[in-house]
Amino acid sequence: MLYNELLDGISRIVPGSRVIEKFGTEIKVNLPPVSSNIQIYESLFEYLLSNKEKCGISSFGFSDTSLEE
Repeated sequence: MLYNELLDGISRIVPGSRVIEKFGTEIKVNLPPVSSNIQIYESLFEYLLSNKEKCGISSFGFSDTSLEE
């Protein structure tokens, strides 16, 4: 699976997501708030886990930005 295919998959699951940083083999994707539908994050985790080997993903994580940031 290519880089663009991975990002297309993320965008299909979480509309409005966008790449904010790409450095070497690492990318940071900004996800819009979807607090009203937590299943979207569940679907995203499932997608990343099921495509981990095919996409060459060694790890992934999520973080929440605070108001100070």
